Amino acid sequence: MKPWDRLSLDEYACTPSIVSVKSVVYGIETNNVTLQCRTSGVPEPEVRWSFKNKVIANLSTPYAGSSKLYMMLVTNHTSDLRIYSVDVHDAGSYVCAAENRAGKAEASIQLHVSKKPPDGAFTNKMLVASVMTGVALVLVLCLVFLCLFSVRKKQVFKWGTGSARGRTITRRSR
Repeated sequence: MKPWDRLSLDEYACTPSIVSVKSVVYGIETNNVTLQCRTSGVPEPEVRWSFKNKVIANLSTPYAGSSKLYMMLVTNHTSDLRIYSVDVHDAGSYVCAAENRAGKAEASIQLHVSKKPPDGAFTNKMLVASVMTGVALVLVLCLVFLCLFSVRKKQVFKWGTGSARGRTITRRSR
């Protein structure tokens, strides 16, 4: 038997443990989603992510015909899998697996993806256009009303000050 100070790290190996931060994650189409799991073990376990029984690598696609982009980051015993621009095809069960010489542990994270709501930008543009059209219409109507009022006032002034029932009206100075 070896003394404890002569044992290698592998001889102290402990089976990895793994915990998903959230077992269910919700995303919306075209948004980015991050899945997380925390790992521990001696020696430090290697972490892999998989989807539909295929291992996901950084900047890889999980299946043929997909243009999906993934980014993995491991910091402080936490492994993040970021899925860029998710769509409904990305929904399903993702597996975070931690492995070292002492064994392997897995955690499953379920991703649900909702359809993106209708684009609000188009609705907002329509609202702004409608308000601007309404304001322009009110201004045009005000100008028309002022023009008609001005013409009518000139006619009344012309007819009303020049004569009154056939009589000439003159002003007297004081």
